[in-house]
Amino acid sequence: MMGRIFSAIEDEGAGSCCLGEALRKLEYANDDINKLDYPPRTRWMAHYWYAKVLLEKRNSKKAAKIILLAKDDAQSLSPREQSDTQALAQEIQAKNP
Repeated sequence: MMGRIFSAIEDEGAGSCCLGEALRKLEYANDDINKLDYPPRTRWMAHYWYAKVLLEKRNSKKAAKIILLAKDDAQSLSPREQSDTQALAQEIQAKNP
């Protein structure tokens, strides 16, 4: 699972040419993450990056739903993950009318 998430993060970092591929990988990762009992950090990474790519692909409504899952996951993680999640949530909220 971590390999798929890291691969998607790498695609996201490559810019707009690879966002579609990142989105596809993260969609599958998020589907699978809900089927098995993954650790909170893995769940958070899948949800956080999925929301981030959705926002970049201009799907802020779906990103708003996914970031709520990341917020739940981040509650048991470090202050940095919580802060990153909160910042992305605010960015998503600003793009949703």
